[in-house]
Amino acid sequence: MRIAWAAAGVLAAFTYLWRLGVPTWHRDEWAYANAGYTTVSGGPPANLEHPPLGKLLMGVSEHVLGFSTTSARLPAVLAALATGIALALIARRIAGELAALIVFVLWTILPHPWGDLRVDRLGLLDVFAGAFATIALWLALRVRDRPGTRDALLLGGALGCAAASKASGALALVPVAILVWPHVRALAIALVTAPVAFLLTYVPLRTDPVDALRFMWDEQRRLSRIGFPLIVDGSVYQHPPWWSAAWFAWHAGPVVLIATLLLAVLGLLGLERRVAIALAVAVVLPMFAVTLHGRFFEHYGYAWAPALTLLAGIGATRLKAFPATAVLVVAGVLSVAGIATLQRADYALAGDALQRTAARTVYVAGAPTSLAGYVCPGTVLTPDATATPDAVVVDRRTAASRTYPTAIGAGYTAERFGPVTLLTRPGLPRRAGC
Repeated sequence: MRIAWAAAGVLAAFTYLWRLGVPTWHRDEWAYANAGYTTVSGGPPANLEHPPLGKLLMGVSEHVLGFSTTSARLPAVLAALATGIALALIARRIAGELAALIVFVLWTILPHPWGDLRVDRLGLLDVFAGAFATIALWLALRVRDRPGTRDALLLGGALGCAAASKASGALALVPVAILVWPHVRALAIALVTAPVAFLLTYVPLRTDPVDALRFMWDEQRRLSRIGFPLIVDGSVYQHPPWWSAAWFAWHAGPVVLIATLLLAVLGLLGLERRVAIALAVAVVLPMFAVTLHGRFFEHYGYAWAPALTLLAGIGATRLKAFPATAVLVVAGVLSVAGIATLQRADYALAGDALQRTAARTVYVAGAPTSLAGYVCPGTVLTPDATATPDAVVVDRRTAASRTYPTAIGAGYTAERFGPVTLLTRPGLPRRAGC
C-alpha cells in the first residue's frame, strides 16, 4: 500500500503543479489576485463583496514569489491537495484504506466540477472554501467519535475559515451539525469558535468588519438581483435557470455524470445512516443554494465536488461497480493528459498579438479581466459600445459574444485563437512589444 500511496502522491504533484501558470487568467481569478496583492501591500481593501481569506493567502504568495499566474494559483492548488488528503482521511475512517486510496486518486485526476474545467488549478475562492469545508467534515467525524475540546476548537476554526473563504463555505455547518449533534457541548464550542475565526480574517484589511460585512451582504443581494448573462443550453439567460448545473454536467459528459451518480449512490448505501445523511446533504445543499442564487457560473459546481467525489470513490470499492469506475478512470486519464499537453491559448495569445500593435483602446465582448494580464500597461479595456476601439476581442464562449453590437469591429482584420477572436483596425501601427 505504501508504494501505491507514493505513486498517488507523485501523480498529485504532477497534476497540480505541471505548467500551473499556463492556463489563461480566469475572469474572477484576476480580480482576486489583484485584491490580495493590494491588501497585503497595505493598500485599501478591495473586492469586499467576498470574504478575504482566500485573497489574503494569494496575496502573501504573490509577494513572496512575485506577481504571476503561478504565484496566485499556488495557495489554491495546495488547498486542493489538502482537500484530497482530507477526503482520503474521511474515506479511511468510514470505509477503509482501499477506499481512501481510490478517493484520493479520483480527486486528483478528475476535473472539478466537470468537463475540462479544472477549478482546483485556478486561484478561485471556491477552492479554499472547499478545502476548509472538507477539513471540517473530517474533524466532525473525529469529534463524533471522541468529542474532545481541541478537536471541537479546530472544527470551529475550519468552519470559520470555510465561510471566510467564500460565503457558500458557511453551508458546511449543516452536514457538520448532523454529524456532531449528539455531542452538544462540542458542537457549541465549534459554533462559538467559528465566528471568531471568521472575524479574525478581516483584521489584515484594516477596516471596520461590521461595515465590510454589511457591504458584502448588500452587494451580494444586488448582484443576485441583477444577475449575469450566461449561455445555458444554447440560450442566453440573465438569471440562469435552476437546472443550469445539471445541464453543464450533462453537456460536459453524460456518461461520466451517470457513472459518478451511480457510484455515489453505491457509496451511500454502505454507510452508517447519520454519516450517509450528512454526506448527502454536503452534496445536495450547496447544489440547490448555489444554483438558486441569481448569478451562476460554471465553476460554482466545485462547491459539491468534494463530497460527491468522496461518495463515488467509496462506491468504487465494490466489485460490481467496476464498469462505472472504469469510466471515471478514463475521464481522469484524459484530464491528466490534457494537463500534460497544456499550451498558451485564447486570451493569452490575443494579448500577445495586441502587444505587437499600437492598440490603446480595446473593446472586449467576453471577459476583460481574463485579457487584462496580457496587454501592455496603459491599454484601456472598455465596455463602451459607443467608442471606436483600436481592437475588439470576442469570446464565443460568453453571452457577450451574442449581445454586443456587431457593428463594432466591422471591417477589422480578424485573428482567431481558439474560441477567442481578435479584430484589429486596418492600418493600426505595429511595434515590437510593450
